[in-house]
Amino acid sequence: MESTSVIWYIVGLLASIIAAYYALNAGANLWGLLFIITAFVLALFIARAARSLN
Repeated sequence: MESTSVIWYIVGLLASIIAAYYALNAGANLWGLLFIITAFVLALFIARAARSLN
């Protein structure tokens, strides 16, 4: 039960790290920062949704 939310949290964290990597490669501009923030919020949302499912 708890392991699923941990897996989703790791997946979300990986997604935000990948998003940060691509944003930094594109140039650390405002859009890149916005993209990182959006990916991070999405990762938190996915983790919270997975936690509420269990």
